[in-house]
Amino acid sequence: MTSVKIFVTYKDKHKTFETDIIKSIQTGRDNDKQDYSDMLGDNIGENISILNNSFCEMSAIYWCWKNYAEIGNPDYIGFMHYRRHFLFGDKKYHPNFYGLVKFSELDRDYLINDLTSDQNIRNVVFSCDAVVPQKIDIKKTTNIDNNYEHYKYYHDIEDYNRAIEIIRKKFPEMMKLVNEYNMSSEAYFLNMFIFKKSIFFDYCEWIFSILFELKKSIANSQNDYYQNRVFGFIAERLTAIYIFKLLQNKKLKIKHLPVSFIEDIKNTKLLLKKEQKIIPIAVSCSNEYIPQLSVFAQSVMEHSNKNYIYEINVFEHTITKDRARLIEKMFKNSNIKFQFINIGNKLQDFDRLCINKHFSSETYARYFIPNLLPHYDKCIYCDLDIIVQDDLKNLYDIDLKDKSIAACKDWVFEALARDKNIENYTVTTLKLDSSKSYFQGGVQLMNLKKMRNINSEAHLSSLTQSINVLFVDQCIFNYFFRNDVLYLPREWNVQVNDSERQHFNLLSSLDVDIMQQVVYALKNPKAIHYSGGRKPWNDPTETMADIWWQYARKTPFYEEILLRMVHAHQLADNPIGNIITNSNYNRDQKLKYVLMHPLYFLLKKFKYKIKKNLVIGERKSKAKQKYKNVKALLKDAKKLKKNLKKI
Repeated sequence: MTSVKIFVTYKDKHKTFETDIIKSIQTGRDNDKQDYSDMLGDNIGENISILNNSFCEMSAIYWCWKNYAEIGNPDYIGFMHYRRHFLFGDKKYHPNFYGLVKFSELDRDYLINDLTSDQNIRNVVFSCDAVVPQKIDIKKTTNIDNNYEHYKYYHDIEDYNRAIEIIRKKFPEMMKLVNEYNMSSEAYFLNMFIFKKSIFFDYCEWIFSILFELKKSIANSQNDYYQNRVFGFIAERLTAIYIFKLLQNKKLKIKHLPVSFIEDIKNTKLLLKKEQKIIPIAVSCSNEYIPQLSVFAQSVMEHSNKNYIYEINVFEHTITKDRARLIEKMFKNSNIKFQFINIGNKLQDFDRLCINKHFSSETYARYFIPNLLPHYDKCIYCDLDIIVQDDLKNLYDIDLKDKSIAACKDWVFEALARDKNIENYTVTTLKLDSSKSYFQGGVQLMNLKKMRNINSEAHLSSLTQSINVLFVDQCIFNYFFRNDVLYLPREWNVQVNDSERQHFNLLSSLDVDIMQQVVYALKNPKAIHYSGGRKPWNDPTETMADIWWQYARKTPFYEEILLRMVHAHQLADNPIGNIITNSNYNRDQKLKYVLMHPLYFLLKKFKYKIKKNLVIGERKSKAKQKYKNVKALLKDAKKLKKNLKKI
């Protein structure tokens, strides 16, 4: 598989970040009193670390060249700086006169939207032979006519003249390019690039032969600190000349990218996993579900290891700032931290798939987790109708054995599959051996590194458009990962379904050995999943609802949850609750009610969809008819709403 490594050079301690592709490297480690042990150093093996004060980032470039096998022998290699990075984001950037796009700080929004994901970086890099910074016109920045005069204005031109003379002797065929560059106002600074391996080795052979020869004549000739960086300054010009050479080769595809400039580079670690000991958790949430998020987080905190930070990454596109601040304030002094990641632009293609469904488009958020959390190799995903009863670190530490995901088998689905139609759907549509292989998606341990490598986001998105499934993304996950899943102990996703009676009826339909496993899990739950249509926040009498309310009472949203529950019961008691079969209302009146209360009728539709597969005889016929009626109402209401918008 084609690979790429991009090294970010650090002279001093600043905010650091790493992904599978992007790696930090300390330059001049032999000159520094501090050894930044959390990153690579340029002083191992063959190196010029001791020369870093005058060679600048070139000491890191040299180290990678001479120790290429140790860095994984990548097909592409690149270099960026601690505060200047290539911008891989699909945005219309507006660089300043110096060719830089300014950002106030290095934060997660920048990492996700501007540096972007590893997979996106691969897509950009692998489509060309070299990536270079966008060129700048020095006439606009300095009013200096050309590159030669520019060096003369800022540095000792005799040093540069010596470098030109070395090129004349060693590489006379390059002199035409040297003269072209010197007389041009188009410049490439920073010693930043991403080259194919063959290009990189050719570049290193060329540039270091010049720099080492040059060093013989001007070594230690500079007195002040800035000008002592002479070989770094000359290397910038030589790198630009080499880029001019690449651009003249019509067989090569060269991509220009804008470069960032990070203003705030305080000495704080952004994503230093070893010291922060982070347990990354991903959830999908809407503004309406903030109370449920707070209850979930409360349960995580009460069972957490105080030596770890439990980072809850919230994938959303409707959460308001005041609601986000309220939940952050609730956990301000705890080891629970939140990161809100807006994915509205990614969900646009999925909105149409959720019309007339119990599910919203946010349910597809887990498709994007690997690429939106590029700094983690794995993470835990949880639905928000879950209460944690054990330390999630214990789940996080489970060995995935090179599987893409780990999840619990879905005993409820297996019970429903007593219906031959569902079992047939499982085998023919999902391509599973049987319903016993179907896993529940509400709790997952995700191997993000592997999922990025296999480009799971693209595959899952494509399948969603082409396969008709019962339970949206959960079924898509079962189809795609059917041979790539590690089954967790059932205690990690203990499903409870509505009333005790319904729960017992489902259990009693299972094979004895499966029933025993489920009963054991119910008695020893590590995560309780209220996966039925009726949730504990709507009815405190449902199975295990009392446990959910124990945590809810400790949140600042408790009164809001109570108010919503009362409102829901009032709605159920009024005529709307029976409007589907109420003959006192004509179709137009029913449509008005559906438009006023769409969520209520979506839940009704979902309820009847499930119920018609659980009951028999006359009750089955009634459930089928109600499902058909509410489905038709929702469809007509959608058309009516669309027509109203045109008026």
